Amino acid sequence: MRPFNFLRRWRDEFEADHDGLNLWGWTWDKSEDWDIAHANRSELWDREPDVDRLREAGALSKAKDYTAAIQIWRELAELGSVIAMLDLGQCYEKAVAGSQDLDKAEYWYKRAFACGSQRAMVECAHFAASRKDYAACEAILQVGVEEDWTPALFWLAWYRHKQSESKETYRAIFPMLAEAARRGHPAARLIFANFMTRGRFGLLHVPRGFFRSMKFLWTIDGLDGTAKQAA
Repeated sequence: MRPFNFLRRWRDEFEADHDGLNLWGWTWDKSEDWDIAHANRSELWDREPDVDRLREAGALSKAKDYTAAIQIWRELAELGSVIAMLDLGQCYEKAVAGSQDLDKAEYWYKRAFACGSQRAMVECAHFAASRKDYAACEAILQVGVEEDWTPALFWLAWYRHKQSESKETYRAIFPMLAEAARRGHPAARLIFANFMTRGRFGLLHVPRGFFRSMKFLWTIDGLDGTAKQAA
């Protein structure tokens, strides 16, 4: 049996044994959490014009008084609050205050990105990629790559793969995925191993990919859905 087919069967059995866990869905969710945790939010908090008002808006949002929260976020955003811009973007993207409005969501993410938010950088790249504007997507992520920010490195590799699956593309993204995986990015770890196992980086990497994939599965804690850092 080919290594990738064996691994896929083993993965299916693993998911079945973990209450139907969707490995890819789990990985994307954990990657989003990882990106947020490694973004420069604490740095942005230090630049906040009115922390007390921002916390007030957060409390209103938790109480589901979104109208009042949005009003405060808008006021703070006009004063230069990057956190408020991010919160507005997420509010409109996730439709927490009514109907979804992706145009408004992207507008606020763009403003936050222009003010230095790494989290907004990724969101703006996602919006550009959803329109298949990969030139804009790459230009956005290149800012993060130059800052040596791991999520930008991973997403740039991912979207290059989405544009082309040529040998040249895989040669170009190999070191990017390898480095992001080494640093612990969840999606980079799984995708790097997956591409290896499928021979996308050459047949010599197939055995390494097989064992990397198994190691990734072994690090998953099926009880609370967290992943331990692989060595």
